[in-house]
Amino acid sequence: MKHFSIIMSVAILGYWSGSATADEVDRELDGDFLVKVMAIDIAEIEIGKLADKRSNSLQVKDRAGRLVNEHRKSADRVGLMLKNRQQSIVTGFDKNLLHLREDLGRLQGSEFDREYLRWTISTHQKEIAMYENQIKNGREGEIRSFAQEHVTVLRDHLRRAQELLKDIN
Repeated sequence: MKHFSIIMSVAILGYWSGSATADEVDRELDGDFLVKVMAIDIAEIEIGKLADKRSNSLQVKDRAGRLVNEHRKSADRVGLMLKNRQQSIVTGFDKNLLHLREDLGRLQGSEFDREYLRWTISTHQKEIAMYENQIKNGREGEIRSFAQEHVTVLRDHLRRAQELLKDIN
């Protein structure tokens, strides 16, 4: 299964001329984290909705539904932080996510379940590493606090997806 990536363009309101100050660099670090989180949340929501249609397993559908709801909550909170920072994003799916959605859309039942759960596990492993980096290196307290709170949710998502994959194999 291809790994996905979402590329989103970021437009930070206001342009810097000359070299950036340390505060501006820190703001950009935190802003990049928020943009990446939003991209992942959108991907989890879209692929999770596909699971409701393509899976035959009530366990997988239930897990996907919970992920959709939790990633919607995360996206709402991240959206508010972006708004408060006066940072806008241009959203859209890149071709890799479109291909992933298309590829998974061709699968049905247990074959879909295995690939969906493998993707979920891989995505959450990368996401946890990104959150841990933000906790360690982020500068804005609100964003670090969000990362600290949410990383435990992501670890739970990962653990449950791994358990479910074992159960269905």
